[in-house]
Amino acid sequence: MSGHRDNGAGSVYFDRRKGTACRDGRYHKGCTGRWSASISLGRDGSGKRKRVRLVAKTKTELLAKMAEAQEALKTGLEVSTTCTVGQALDAFPAAGLEGLAPNTIDLQTRMAEMLRPFLGAYKLRELTAVQVQAALRTIAEIHSTRTV
Repeated sequence: MSGHRDNGAGSVYFDRRKGTACRDGRYHKGCTGRWSASISLGRDGSGKRKRVRLVAKTKTELLAKMAEAQEALKTGLEVSTTCTVGQALDAFPAAGLEGLAPNTIDLQTRMAEMLRPFLGAYKLRELTAVQVQAALRTIAEIHSTRTV
């Protein structure tokens, strides 16, 4: 059946704005509204299903977002598109350094703070190796090779 999506592929539907009439019921070309999708991200620790809702103006854009989210799920990346490098650097000492010696935690925290002015504003999912290399070159002008 060509009208059904595969299991686990998510749901795609058109959200019409309340109080508006649909002039083209089949393809929604003249409607005021947006395309929506919801995909399953598996289950959390208590067994409750986690779902994410995506929205876009066109169906093509929505399908591209869904493919990107499903690929991120396969690779283990967080689906959130708003997380910045600065937020990840804030979370790093609490989650990434637990159980280490205090001096190690202090050193890693200072290194993370060194990166913040150069990379903190970038979105984590859009960060490229070129941006990281540029930040490391700038740090290398001031600090030793060991620090970099």
